[in-house]
Amino acid sequence: MINRDEVWEDLKEAKTLQLSCLHYVDKKRKFKLRYYYAIIVIAAMGALTFFINHWSAFISTLVVTIMEILKSILPAMGQSEKELDEIDDLATFFGDNTYKLEELWRNIESGHYYHDENALFDELTIIQQNVPEKITKTNKLIHSLSKKDDKIIQDKVSDYLKRKYYGGKN
Repeated sequence: MINRDEVWEDLKEAKTLQLSCLHYVDKKRKFKLRYYYAIIVIAAMGALTFFINHWSAFISTLVVTIMEILKSILPAMGQSEKELDEIDDLATFFGDNTYKLEELWRNIESGHYYHDENALFDELTIIQQNVPEKITKTNKLIHSLSKKDDKIIQDKVSDYLKRKYYGGKN
């Protein structure tokens, strides 16, 4: 049957998936914002320096064109807002899942499921019902997380669980 360690691992996984989605979306949206600012600055520099040096206008137009071509060739670079919204929805799902697993964990720790492992199994089955398909969707939408990003996320999960369940600071 199910033991408390399985619930704990599911809780860590749900929190990790939630933070992964949030971190990824935040990083992509910040990149998109910087990208658009860069295009505006480069185009403005070319337009403002046209009368001083015609080559500057040509070069800035060329740079903006190359940036737009790269954006269309590399889909991970310019992920659509619709896909980012879907990842936001996945983060909400994993956040809800985290909450339910935390509630289940508290019930286990308080002894609520001490003699009724079938009830525990049923509850966990209901909570984890849509998780595999949501993980698959997450893997399709999140193109990559670097080792550095993964370390940041793992540290945040660890800090969260320590603070929440062990009263630790950082």
